[in-house]
Amino acid sequence: MSGVMIKVAIYGLIRFVIFVLDPSLWWGILILIAGTVSAILGVMYAMKEHDIKKLLAFCSIENIGVILIGFGSYIIFSSNNLPVLAEISLLGALFHTLNHAIFKSLLFLTAGSVVNAVGTKNIEMMGGLIHRMPKTTMLFFIGAASISALPPLNGFVSELLIFQSLIQAYSLTSPILKILMIICLVVFAPTSALAAACFVKAFGTIFFAVPRSQKAMRAHEAGFPMILGPGILAASCILLGVFSYTFFSLAGYSVPVPDMSVIGIIILFTAAVIFAAVKITSSNKTRISETWGCGIISQNNRMEYTASGFSEPVEIFFKSIYHTQETNKRVFFDNENSTFKEGYAEITLLNFFEKHVYLPVARFVGGVSMFMYRLQNGNLNTYLFYAFIAIIVLMAAVGVFIILIQLFSGKFY
Repeated sequence: MSGVMIKVAIYGLIRFVIFVLDPSLWWGILILIAGTVSAILGVMYAMKEHDIKKLLAFCSIENIGVILIGFGSYIIFSSNNLPVLAEISLLGALFHTLNHAIFKSLLFLTAGSVVNAVGTKNIEMMGGLIHRMPKTTMLFFIGAASISALPPLNGFVSELLIFQSLIQAYSLTSPILKILMIICLVVFAPTSALAAACFVKAFGTIFFAVPRSQKAMRAHEAGFPMILGPGILAASCILLGVFSYTFFSLAGYSVPVPDMSVIGIIILFTAAVIFAAVKITSSNKTRISETWGCGIISQNNRMEYTASGFSEPVEIFFKSIYHTQETNKRVFFDNENSTFKEGYAEITLLNFFEKHVYLPVARFVGGVSMFMYRLQNGNLNTYLFYAFIAIIVLMAAVGVFIILIQLFSGKFY
């Protein structure tokens, strides 16, 4: 659904606007603003999630926003007779649509392997899976790097195209449009950083440190079919990124992006030099001893940096949006509160859209469904009466519609 199905709406919107309508400037402004809001809110809500599937779903909201930013920019530049910038914007939007379908499918498939192995979607109950699921770890890492727009992978190229078009908003003649696109650029820019932080949290919590549950400790690598599918998608992320310049050139597009194959070679060469330098200069002597843990006898998973702790600064910074509430409880040995015994701290966040948008609609639909269920009494006469009432209401509605048409057209028959 996230990798492919939600692209149907994007496909339909683009085809309808380009091939059916002659889009006005306000279409582009509306789509650009909606995409910017979707991108920043999507990644912010993903940052606070500990359910791996919900985290990836919120990232889909962010990436759909990125696509809409590119498409909205295309309409704005087209309306202002800037065909080169319009082409770059549309190309970035379409390429990011393809890229998101690939790396989000990769992430969901590898997340499914993790959930299948651990038996939970809560990343706080995972940890240490890099030693138990090394192949899945590498595949998830490629998807995480791609969705975080890190070079030389495909996610970097498509977002770079959209950034390039927004940066050149100075070519517009309208000062209001310039200010609008600069504001959208300023809001859009942190999304890549927040996405990277979000997947640093997810990847580190899931695969690094020591297991936080018995199921994570007993986890094992996924089977070959569950590695093969994500492996093809991971290879696609690399190929579409590294050879993106070649693909665009073969398709006849001249795009302002560097040759990712050269950048990829530079990154590999730099990593190899650093690895060799560390290998040569480091001592081969090893010393095995217990890590000092503030007087605690042995290290355990309660000492790890949790996903909650990682995302806490973001939750506090955006507390007006999250409606962050902090609860602190302290228990003391004496009545004078001088000797501390134990404590409890909790941060709760309001899921605004779920509480105020989705749940009211769901409750309304559920109430209507229950009412309709009660009307089904199995009596044929009752059903005939319902049909008769429906016909009367339909005839009345048609009559009112015809009268309104006659009033507005000034013709009566």
